[in-house]
Parts: sequence; structure tokens; C-alpha cells
Amino acid sequence: MANIVLVDDEICILEGMAKLIAHIGPQYMVLAKFFNSSEALAFLKKHYAEVDMLITDIQMDGMNGLELVEQIHRLNPALPCVILTGYEEFAYAKAAVSLGVVSYLLKPVDTSELTQTLERLILQKQEEAPNIFARRKLSCEVTYIKRAIETHCADFDLNAAADHLLLSKDYISRLFKKETGITLMDYLIRV
Repeated sequence: MANIVLVDDEICILEGMAKLIAHIGPQYMVLAKFFNSSEALAFLKKHYAEVDMLITDIQMDGMNGLELVEQIHRLNPALPCVILTGYEEFAYAKAAVSLGVVSYLLKPVDTSELTQTLERLILQKQEEAPNIFARRKLSCEVTYIKRAIETHCADFDLNAAADHLLLSKDYISRLFKKETGITLMDYLIRV
């Protein structure tokens, strides 16, 4: 089961996306729907470990979708995010790619394109299932370290990560060991 959070300030789009996702298959569940980014961010801060994908509109009042993705990736860099938009502007797509967005869907949403995006999510989850972190709730700090190691293994710098998280290297090492059951060094070797 893949838990999805939807964010769009247009109720008809929000409800339509929820119905479309339910129609695509029972393996996808809309965990929560939000009309604005602030409420979505508050929910995701509390439930980041339960969410498998975020699908958000790009243009909304207050915090836009790109800002939401940026905030979420500070908490959980591994969370796949999809941008949903009515704008084909290259600047938006470029900004989305720089934030690590996994897909950029144009409104009206093409069912086959959404299906492919969701299927990639399921495949990713299946690949991660045997992973040592499966079924463990990880703190946002450990999730950040794990993602940093996976994406920058050769140049991973614990000092830089500690500075970014405003934590000591020793604390990060202890927290990583406590939550994952292996040391940072052992994880670096595995990756």
C-alpha cells in the first residue's frame, strides 16, 4: 500500500485526483487531502514516516508547491514529490527538478502518466523492502543522513551534515546506530 498526500487549492482538482488515484488501484491510498500548503506541512511534520508520496499543486496562496517540497525535503529528503500544475513554464520545471521532484504532471492530468508515476513509487517501495530500514520509523535527522549517504556516498561529509542539522557528529552517530542498528561506517561500506 502506498500512502499519498494531495495538496491543491482547487477543491474539484483535489477531489478528482483522489477519485482518480482510487480508480487506478487499491494499492494506492490517499492518506490526506489539503487545500493549502501550511496545513499539509503541519500534517507532514507529524506523519512524515507514514507518507510514501506527496502530490502538490505548484500555484497556491501563501506557500507555493515548490516551497512546500523544499520544506518537506528538509524533514524527509527521501519522500518522492510530484508537482501538479496548469503551467508549462520551463522555469517551474527547472525549479522542480532542482528540488528532486520525481514527476511534473500537467493539468488536466493524463491518467496513464499518473499511473506510471504511481507504479514507479510501488517499484521503488518493493526495491527498498529488503532494505535494513524497512519497517523502521526513522527520525528526520537519520533520514537526512541516509539520503545524503545514498546520493553522495563518495563525498559524504559527516562534518557538513552535522553543521546542516545543527547537531554534533557524535550525537548523529549514536542516533544513527540507535535507530538503524548499524554504525554510520558500516552503512557507508554497504552503500
